[in-house]
Amino acid sequence: MKSIERISNIMILLLLVLGFCLLLDWAANHDILNDYASKSVINRFASDKAGAFPEWTNTTGEWMIIHFSYLTQLALAITMFVLLVKLKGKLRELKQ
Repeated sequence: MKSIERISNIMILLLLVLGFCLLLDWAANHDILNDYASKSVINRFASDKAGAFPEWTNTTGEWMIIHFSYLTQLALAITMFVLLVKLKGKLRELKQ
């Protein structure tokens, strides 16, 4: 019974981290929506203006947050799946 409680607590913690990652995704995407100016797009339509944009318009930090967040979410989802399988096995043992 103690292992079931531990697995449940771990899953709750992982869900909180997952929720935080979703919040980071939203913040980064919101910032990119307002600031992003792709240099390849600008080069295609106005190549003479491509060098005029400041460095912050690349939104490098925001893209790093999104990549980190998606990898974290994938790892958390896989971990939660494994924990659910273990939890199901423990519950099956208790029924017997």
